[in-house]
Amino acid sequence: MTITRTFGSHTDATKTELLDAQCNMPVTSLLYKSDFKTTVGSKEVIESNITVKAEEITNSGDQGILFFNNGTLTTSPSTISGLIKFCLKSTSIETVGSLSVDIVSLKRIYTIGYSGDNVNFTVDNFLSINENISTNIPAFGNVLTNFTIDAIRCSATSTDEKGQEAIGEGDTFYVCIKPSSSDGELDDVNLLALYNYDLFDGEYDSNIILVDSDTPTFSVVQVSRDGDWWRIAVPILALFTQGSSDKLSLQGNANVGFKQNVASNTSKMVDTTNRAGFGIEVQLILGKENGCLSRLFEKVKSLFF
Repeated sequence: MTITRTFGSHTDATKTELLDAQCNMPVTSLLYKSDFKTTVGSKEVIESNITVKAEEITNSGDQGILFFNNGTLTTSPSTISGLIKFCLKSTSIETVGSLSVDIVSLKRIYTIGYSGDNVNFTVDNFLSINENISTNIPAFGNVLTNFTIDAIRCSATSTDEKGQEAIGEGDTFYVCIKPSSSDGELDDVNLLALYNYDLFDGEYDSNIILVDSDTPTFSVVQVSRDGDWWRIAVPILALFTQGSSDKLSLQGNANVGFKQNVASNTSKMVDTTNRAGFGIEVQLILGKENGCLSRLFEKVKSLFF
């Protein structure tokens, strides 16, 4: 299987990891990965080749990648037929001074079937896959195959869609998200804010993580549930409005899985969990719109806040 991922121009370096079906632990036998890196323009392209050593199936049951045909994880895999599930995790790395910082990661789970006699089996559905990832957010692309995510601007008390009027520093922007299908549910929600939009190259120069795996990274950001909806309260921070651009982009992703009663009835070849992306654009009221009194305004405001 060949998986090709194209990263954005703001990515300084990348790394890819071959992990178990939960995207947690490294895979060290049965499946092997080799990466080939190229540069296309200002973007880095990683071609990951995944190969299978069939003779290692009998001693690979402790890695969390082998499943019976009914989708049940096993430590004693069948050598006749079954499923192999694994995760490929790609991370965008940004250089900040002398530090290399992992900015955000894209994780996708793949399922392949195998069949045969003893260890002389063949692997089904070995494909060549190309995944183009947004240049602004190299690890936050929409990678969902079964569901998508609905994202709207809502309010503190309602999941009804609200208008897109501009919003200023100190106010709160509410994002509501849910699966596009009533059969789905979300977890492992991430949210990234992109700001300082550059009109010259059409990209955002700055970004900051607001929610990491359901957990706000700042105390002023709040995540709550309202039925099938997730509500994320994002205060408009000073750093969003003090630049030259009135654009703010809120981008994220989440696991989208079948609800438990639906997952038990799905085909063995369908993943019950996958990743999907979402995004919403915000119109800002800039600090500079206070005109020639803006500096005085900021000094006075600092005395009270």
